[in-house]
Amino acid sequence: MTEHSPHNKTQTRTDIKILSAALTVFGHYGYKKTSMEQLARAADLSKPSLYLHFSGKEDIFIESMRFYLSDGLGKVECYLKDKSVSFNERIVNALDHWFGRNIDLFHIDPHEVITVGNRIAYSEVNEVKMKFIDTIATAISENSNVNGIKLTTSALELANVIFLFGTCWKENKQTRPEFRKHLELFVKALF
Repeated sequence: MTEHSPHNKTQTRTDIKILSAALTVFGHYGYKKTSMEQLARAADLSKPSLYLHFSGKEDIFIESMRFYLSDGLGKVECYLKDKSVSFNERIVNALDHWFGRNIDLFHIDPHEVITVGNRIAYSEVNEVKMKFIDTIATAISENSNVNGIKLTTSALELANVIFLFGTCWKENKQTRPEFRKHLELFVKALF
């Protein structure tokens, strides 16, 4: 099984294993304190084997960010399409997946990883953020007629506010269940 990254690099199962492990390591130690040795160990590979798949730490970091954001966006789209639950629950599930999973991932101050991500892959990270906001806006727009939601602003403006609210996960020392509870209250207040 292979997947293709946005840059047409074929990702093997081993690549995906490395990227998944790398996310955990970067989330635990941050970018600066993470070594290639730690990345290799987490992926259950030797350091030379790791270099057969990626050119270095920055390459692994960029690809792991692409993988994480792309996977997250795909799951958000799935949550928003789930008609077996209410619209509010779909929005909460999507936001909890997009933002709440970061609470589980980061064991350090996430600002360092976010700053590095923005520095070395700003356009790619920003592109996925914009896709996320557009996806939320589309869901709001499509469901405003069905659920009788009266919007006093555009769906895109509302999606931007929702995005800004979601980023509070990194400002407060809260558990994921606490964050989800805040999401539920926020979405209930909006809709």
